[in-house]
This record gives sequence, C-alpha cells and structure tokens, in this order.
Amino acid sequence: MNIEVTDTFKKNFRKLLKKDKNLINEYEQLLNDLEKNQNLGTHLGNGRYKIRLKNTSNNKGKSARYRIIIYTKISNMIILVPHHT
Repeated sequence: MNIEVTDTFKKNFRKLLKKDKNLINEYEQLLNDLEKNQNLGTHLGNGRYKIRLKNTSNNKGKSARYRIIIYTKISNMIILVPHHT
C-alpha cells in the first residue's frame, strides 16, 4: 500500500511541526499503523476516514488532537489530506 500526501498536507504539517516537535513520532506511528490496517479511524463514507494524532504539547483530551482525513482505496494507495473545519 502506497501512502502519499498532498502539498497542502505537507505545508500544514510543517507549520504544526514547528509548534510540536513530538508530532513527527506520532506521524511515523500513524504511517506504520496504516500499512498494517488501511481502515483506521472513523469512517466518513466514500472511502474517507478521520484519524486523530496526539497533541503532546496540549493535554486537553481527545478534542485537542490533530485531525487528518485519509482517502483510501484508490489504486492501492492512501492519500493523506488535511482536515478542513
């Protein structure tokens, strides 16, 4: 399973990484988990899933985590895109 990211995701991730250096560890763990199970997170329909990454700099519970949308099952590929609120 190939995992790719959009340019917008890269840009947003770099901004977040400046604020939370531990985010890279959570991101690497997410990539490992996705390789094992492509259906992680909350299913949103049409092959889209919502996953949250821990925000270790802010321990205010689940709502303070970072959100990522995953679009999967496109030619054996997962594409990570940023969450839009």
